[in-house]
Amino acid sequence: MKRPALLPNRYLLAGCALFWIAFTGAAQSCTATTYQFPDQLRTDAGPLLYLNGTGVHRFLFWDVYAVALYLPIPASRTNMTSKDAWRSRILDQVEAKQIRFRFLMDVSATQLVQGWSDGFKNNHTAAQMQQLQPLLQQTYRHFRDMQSGDEITFDFRPGRGTAVSIHAQSDIRQADAKPDAKNRLPGYNFFRSALKVWLGDRPVSSRLKTCLLTPLQAQTPLH
Repeated sequence: MKRPALLPNRYLLAGCALFWIAFTGAAQSCTATTYQFPDQLRTDAGPLLYLNGTGVHRFLFWDVYAVALYLPIPASRTNMTSKDAWRSRILDQVEAKQIRFRFLMDVSATQLVQGWSDGFKNNHTAAQMQQLQPLLQQTYRHFRDMQSGDEITFDFRPGRGTAVSIHAQSDIRQADAKPDAKNRLPGYNFFRSALKVWLGDRPVSSRLKTCLLTPLQAQTPLH
């Protein structure tokens, strides 16, 4: 019996479900060094940004995506010891920031939009979602089918808004992948709202939230 012929379909179905399931809070890891996010970067002649925290979103045996948060002053360069206070500062301070996602498996545009939409709904009221809808729809127009190794970057600059960029694996040269200035969303509210998907009261995962808030040089998480 040639049962192996059935395996591709089973794996395909599992793969299609992973990105959706990932938003329900599966196991996470704070170790993303394997995926070589740069320690610092500078884009659009803006200030130097430092890697604050990073983590890998996992489901069962699969790595779904790695995520990195960049700030002008990372937790490792402050004396802040409260995780809640540090989170509030990250969310409320209007300063240059970047959050970068590197996909570690193939994800369709439909799954990407669904997961993104659910993450926003979980951390915003109905009234807030109504205000965010025009910017969300503008963002969704840039989403496409992602292959393993592709990246999505959200880069905020004060006075310029949030640049949404998608880079294929072949285009990524670590810190040299530049935000797409043509795809800018005005104001700070959208970027803050996007951060809440991972740092809000109902994040994608409490473990991944801790990873993004944890100083990289200090192995002990903030309390």
